[in-house]
Amino acid sequence: MRKAISMVGLGAAMLMSSASTAHAYSYEGPISDGCHEGLAKDTIRAARAQYPNVLGPSAKTAEDASLIFEAPFTIENDLRDIEAFTFIAGIRDNDLKGHAPTDSTILATVHGNPDGQREHCLRRSENDEPNGTMEVIAECRAWIQQLLDNAIDDGIDDATLLPNSNARTRLAIYLAYSGEVDAEVPIFYLYMGQALHAVEDSFTHMYRKGEHFETITVAGNWIDQVDDRYDERRDGPPHIAAMDQCKNLDAYREKRLASARQASIDVFLAAANPNASKVERKANVRAALDKWFGHQPGCTYETRWCDAEENAYRPVDGAGCNVGGGGTSAIAALFAGLVLFGAKRRRRAASIATAVILLALPHAAHAQTKEAPNNPAPFSSHWSAQASLGASIDHPGAVIATGVRYAFDDAWIVGGDIEWNPWVSMETKTAQNGTLDIYATAIRRFRINDTLALRTTAHLGASILLFSMYGAPAGTFGPYAGLSILGLEVKTGAHTRFFFDPADVALPIPHLTGAPLSFREYRMTLGFAFGG
Repeated sequence: MRKAISMVGLGAAMLMSSASTAHAYSYEGPISDGCHEGLAKDTIRAARAQYPNVLGPSAKTAEDASLIFEAPFTIENDLRDIEAFTFIAGIRDNDLKGHAPTDSTILATVHGNPDGQREHCLRRSENDEPNGTMEVIAECRAWIQQLLDNAIDDGIDDATLLPNSNARTRLAIYLAYSGEVDAEVPIFYLYMGQALHAVEDSFTHMYRKGEHFETITVAGNWIDQVDDRYDERRDGPPHIAAMDQCKNLDAYREKRLASARQASIDVFLAAANPNASKVERKANVRAALDKWFGHQPGCTYETRWCDAEENAYRPVDGAGCNVGGGGTSAIAALFAGLVLFGAKRRRRAASIATAVILLALPHAAHAQTKEAPNNPAPFSSHWSAQASLGASIDHPGAVIATGVRYAFDDAWIVGGDIEWNPWVSMETKTAQNGTLDIYATAIRRFRINDTLALRTTAHLGASILLFSMYGAPAGTFGPYAGLSILGLEVKTGAHTRFFFDPADVALPIPHLTGAPLSFREYRMTLGFAFGG
């Protein structure tokens, strides 16, 4: 029960606080700052300045270029190589595990996983006082050291003692347009990123002292805060959202961020030092971690955690992260509703739009009974043309389409369409050409009165990819299918009609070989038909 409530609370917190509260320094997303990415870029630039002939970029393969092109984060020109890309992707992986940064429903289970707390230097529910802090330090350090040992053993070439970018492993990653894929990336940089994420998180999830915040006094708590059994005496001090920020900081938090950056650089350089053997590098890594993971025992609830300066950043009213008691049950119930809303929002959008049309039916039926003109005027021509605009509310995108229609009678219409479907990445705030879709259309019209009709529309044809993606070059093509179960058509003139499809489902599949590429879209489409 405690785990379930924690997961629900975590998911809702991500919806409500731009992802920063749950993840310590936040990852780059549509509404969150790229704190971890900024630290990663600073780290690899510092390492390349220290060892310019060792950590430079290798030659890109075509797949590497596609990965970098679809990077779901900002990547500057000097870092557009597979090594830097992998390091940044690795540092994001602890938070995302291959999912979209906006997928709060799935990410709630990721961040609510007790076994994943060590990746963020956080307490599990079992890490209670008085020994909880020592347990967290040991678990987090062991996880970091194992990753770094693997990076050195498997990612450093035995002969040259340099990082081998051809030694690769698979990473589940969400790309800007391809979505969730498995990509082959250099082992050394992936494991380094995952390890240094935890190092950086220790500066927000752990209370620290010292000239450079090198000494840990107590480990903070996140997972128990959404549980109605949270007790600060037992579970340790709360994680404080204000410590997660990396922009517009006061002097104290700016200095702390600088220490997190320096710790990341120190550990990276210890693992990458070209003048050291693998055994020596592992020893150097442990020495770097010793420097930044010192522990001052004896800090307790009674001493206000050794009068921690972090206390000044708690919410003024004592609420927020530090919740407990019976009130949490009500909050958890609200959180549960928000998470369920996130899981069902796509289907609900279509349902609400359809309901709006159905609510109009009684009025339309009344109009038909009163006016009773269920005999539309004869066709002046069976042919008509149409133009439409649409937008996808699932995989973001736009639709610009035109087509022709032939009406066999008032109920059955067929035709052909061509549309341009540019795709949008919310993560990178960019757009690409998407697909060119060409398809046949069939419409079944259900006449309400001379002015108003409902209709069901189906599409079937081909989709052509207009830009190169990871594993799918431009120019490939495959099938296209679409369906609008219920749309609205309104006669606006003698030879013009307005139509609205509020729940138009489209499925372009422009690449079939290897791993098929599909881009399912839930669209809202409106347009005009001319003629007929």
